[in-house]
Amino acid sequence: MQLNHGLISVDDHIQEPPDLWTNRLSKSRWDGRIPHVERAADGAERWVVDGQVLLDGGPARAAALMADRNHEPASWADVPPAAYMPSERLKAMDAAGVDYSVLYPTVAGSAGEAFARLEDEELEQACVRAYNDWLVEEWGAASERFIPQCIVPVWPTDATVAEIRRAVGIGHRGVVFPVGVMDFRDVAHVADPDWDPVWSICEELDVPCVCTRGRHPSCNMRRRPGYRPLAPKP
Repeated sequence: MQLNHGLISVDDHIQEPPDLWTNRLSKSRWDGRIPHVERAADGAERWVVDGQVLLDGGPARAAALMADRNHEPASWADVPPAAYMPSERLKAMDAAGVDYSVLYPTVAGSAGEAFARLEDEELEQACVRAYNDWLVEEWGAASERFIPQCIVPVWPTDATVAEIRRAVGIGHRGVVFPVGVMDFRDVAHVADPDWDPVWSICEELDVPCVCTRGRHPSCNMRRRPGYRPLAPKP
């Protein structure tokens, strides 16, 4: 890597466009279960997958790029191009003095948890593959300054391992995994040996596995006796 500005942003989110999954998943097979933007009864635009509303009922999360950072876009037309267009993101990176951007999803969840909640494993896998292909084809191919990371189907682990191998093979350089997976599905605790094949494939392919977004109480460390917070509660 060559640093011209001196900064690498290690946690950047792209905004998936409304046609990502509708263009890539079989309509005859999945129909309205495909992730898509629809208009609610109150006229608001929102993302939906398999009947589940995503992004708290909004069309995007791009407040950091808005003129008023206190508000998210009210409609897709309000989403700044730098949120979903690689060419515009590069301009924003130059303006901010950022050389490289490590990419994470948004509609799919910060770590793919939107699809981890799906009970239909085949639909989950189809949604994950479509996102991973799109990220490499649209962002990874646009510039070496973008560092794509794949999301994964969380269960069964055979499917997780297979998608990691496939995704890294097409250009992904990291794996994003929702550490609170037990909150999304009735699966093994993330510390159980059931998940060892996932960590092993990351080791084998020499790619980082970023465990982010979502937690389970059983993952918390116990406070030591006499522990006191550094700052008083307000």
